Amino acid sequence: MSIAVAHSQEASPEPFGRMPAQGPDQPTDLEKARALYHQRRDRDAAFGRFTAVFSEPAWDILLDLFIAHEEGVARSTMDLIARHTAPANGRRWLLVLTESGLAHRWTAPESGEEMVGITPTAVELMLRYLEGV
Repeated sequence: MSIAVAHSQEASPEPFGRMPAQGPDQPTDLEKARALYHQRRDRDAAFGRFTAVFSEPAWDILLDLFIAHEEGVARSTMDLIARHTAPANGRRWLLVLTESGLAHRWTAPESGEEMVGITPTAVELMLRYLEGV
């Protein structure tokens, strides 16, 4: 099943200017996202060969893209895929995210490398999700 969505060829949007967390005990959106990301890596390490049973590559990729966006860091497609799954599987999930309008790709003018970023829509959805976490 393919979802037709217009692809943006622009560079990744600038990170949103977030207000600091309310109070010293309240984590920021970025801190929440990092904690979720690290919890998933810890779970993978703990379950070893059974990790694939709990695999959610699209979520892991989107979470990574959100963190990169908030840190103001660009991710190359190759680096992003290598961080999460086998290359063929990673490309497939990245295509799903791109076609659904949650990620976009562009070519870095200085290196010619294919880059990937999170879309503004996906940022808004992630922020809404993180509010409840």
